[in-house]
Amino acid sequence: MKKSAKLLSLLLAAVMTAGNVVPAFAAPASGDYHVELEEVGQFTKDGLQVSYDSFVEVTGENAATVYDMKGGKVFSESVKSSEYLEKDMYEYAKSDSSDVNSSALVSADGKVLIPFEYAFYAWPGGSRDTNRRFILAYYGTEETDKTDEALFYTTDDMIAIGSPGKDDTLYKGYAKIFDIQNEKFVDSLQFEMVDKYETIKIVGNSILVKNEDGSHTLYDADGKKLTDLKGYIETTNSVIIEDSTGGSGSRVYDESGKEIFSSDVRIDTFNSTNNYLYQYKDGKYTVIDSTGKQLFDTQFTSIPTEEYNVFKVTDGDVTTFYDISGKEIGSTEGDSWSLGFGRFALQTGVKTFTLIGPSGKIADEIKEEQVGSTYSKDGSIVSYNDGTPYLTIDENYNYRKYDQGILVATTYGDGEPGIYDIFTGKKLVDDGFKDVYRLGDRIVLEYRDGADYVYKTYKINVVEGK
Repeated sequence: MKKSAKLLSLLLAAVMTAGNVVPAFAAPASGDYHVELEEVGQFTKDGLQVSYDSFVEVTGENAATVYDMKGGKVFSESVKSSEYLEKDMYEYAKSDSSDVNSSALVSADGKVLIPFEYAFYAWPGGSRDTNRRFILAYYGTEETDKTDEALFYTTDDMIAIGSPGKDDTLYKGYAKIFDIQNEKFVDSLQFEMVDKYETIKIVGNSILVKNEDGSHTLYDADGKKLTDLKGYIETTNSVIIEDSTGGSGSRVYDESGKEIFSSDVRIDTFNSTNNYLYQYKDGKYTVIDSTGKQLFDTQFTSIPTEEYNVFKVTDGDVTTFYDISGKEIGSTEGDSWSLGFGRFALQTGVKTFTLIGPSGKIADEIKEEQVGSTYSKDGSIVSYNDGTPYLTIDENYNYRKYDQGILVATTYGDGEPGIYDIFTGKKLVDDGFKDVYRLGDRIVLEYRDGADYVYKTYKINVVEGK
């Protein structure tokens, strides 16, 4: 089968901005963290292009060689497109193929999980899920002119799901679920029509499938049926909530389909990094955990959000923040921004802010710096654990903040570059690297020694405690 549309052109430019990566762990009571860098690979080569997606070496007009973090070739063939799928997964399309099914799935360590045999890959449930175990693999069987028959379509520069244009090529096909942990397909589950946001959701290590009649069936990782669910369904990464018949209450199930608890009032999900739930009664929202236990006595008149045990509630013009005990730790009638990991900047005046975190106030009377959404006081950037100043703002440096908890300072002059822990202010690396690149959720430091370039790749680990 031939494909009439091109795949994505090869991404060669280095992308320096941080992604929305949210590590999956609960915050400690103190709300303190620190960063540890773990070297996971290095190699030396006479110049190489490093992009957000991968190490690539251009070998032709529409071809490149891909390397892993230790300098080994990932494929014997060249590729013509590359895409980072988040969660340490990559997709590459083979350069010498016109078949729509020519994309491979590769892990961050350079292991080929699926060869060049599928059209593209997508995470079930959308980006809100932190699951890293299951991914959808899409396969095209034949072209079609009928939109209602098409599983996906191609344009001049991409493959997509949704509403095609008049000049796009439509494909029938199917999608299968690939188990990354066990490196195999869940053979009993295959879908000719699938909405990646609604049809399949992952709950723990189980797969929840929405059937054509609106009911749901829960399967284990081997595709064995666990249970059927008939009511309206909501999920978190760990539980399933089913409305009782008539909407008079809710039942909550674990990933095996076993009932954890039930309630005669409404239970629902909200935006929560810790998978908390809320119970709604008499116009009030009470926060509970996945066992039905109430976290604190404080009730809210609007649906909260939660990030690493900091709860945010907006009521009219006022936004108020609470800690894990339900105690108010800050409020503002101005703007507020999440800084990640339960840290927030609350506007207190013209270009002034208060920083708060899971344990309460971090720093007062600070200002925002246009150096990657960092904040400073008296000319120095402040740490996110206790507001201690640790890095003086200098016009000779370029600052870049990464969502994984680091701040990179590179110099325009003769100063030494450095990588800093945004929580503690500790300098993590200052050994003369010349440049920094993103590699998925990791960073690459480039060192230069004459004609040779040394590339060191680090995994960024955010750890509980100081």
